[in-house]
Amino acid sequence: MTALPCRFRRTGRARPAPLAVVWLPGLGSGNNPGRFIVALLAALLLTGCAVRRPVELGPGLERDRALSLFQAGLARQARCPDALDAQVRVAIESTWRSGAVDGYLQAMAPGRIKFFGVNPLGQPALIFSSTGEWFQLISVPEAKGYEGRVDGRTFGKYGPPGFQPEALYYLLIGGIRPGDWQITAVRVAEAGEGYWYDLAREAGTVRTRVRLDPGQQRFSQRQFLDADGEVLASVSYADFVSEVCCLPTGLVVEAAGVTLTLTFDDCRPASGLTAEDFRLDIPVAFSRETVP
Repeated sequence: MTALPCRFRRTGRARPAPLAVVWLPGLGSGNNPGRFIVALLAALLLTGCAVRRPVELGPGLERDRALSLFQAGLARQARCPDALDAQVRVAIESTWRSGAVDGYLQAMAPGRIKFFGVNPLGQPALIFSSTGEWFQLISVPEAKGYEGRVDGRTFGKYGPPGFQPEALYYLLIGGIRPGDWQITAVRVAEAGEGYWYDLAREAGTVRTRVRLDPGQQRFSQRQFLDADGEVLASVSYADFVSEVCCLPTGLVVEAAGVTLTLTFDDCRPASGLTAEDFRLDIPVAFSRETVP
């Protein structure tokens, strides 16, 4: 049996018991896990319906308060570790396909992630890794490895406008990527529960909208927008553990009747991770394909 590049380490603790992987009908010929990952990514491509936007706040005390709360949220985020390690279940549900796979996740700012999916015997089924510039996918049943650039045609077609694979860590934790951006609008959220902030980069085109929970000082929802400001996909974060600066217990992506759910458990800071941990060595016995 060909050895796989298992750099997935759980520093300072025993490896958890194997988790189950479930392949359900409709996931592709041969219940191919590589196609399952593609299905998960493709869910983000679907266009959602337009939603009614709350009224924008003009200059005044409430807008100033909202901006102050936003800065407090960023300050809290700045105190968080820049690398995490967790167990995760990834599930997709729609009218045309559904399924779930369990495994392990490592993530490091700004855009490095690695997912190690296992079968019911705890053996590797698929491994996906992204450095924020380059991605690799190893499909064990196919004995094949795929790789390519995240700004390439293959990877890009599975993300909605505004999706930034180079900042995927911040998407997972419900954070805002540091950098050259500005707040272009502030709105009171539905039922007065927090505020929505429109964020723009470069020429000022709005691509992302985030919602802040003032009580937890965490960003509890994110929306990806098209050029007209209509919602393409919505990301919701649930059950943040207030005393732990880590992943939410739940992350839900919704787009046009498709729901992608990531359920996290046993999340811990992973200060020992390095960039090398996110590079996969495709076994020499596997075929290899570089995609455009």
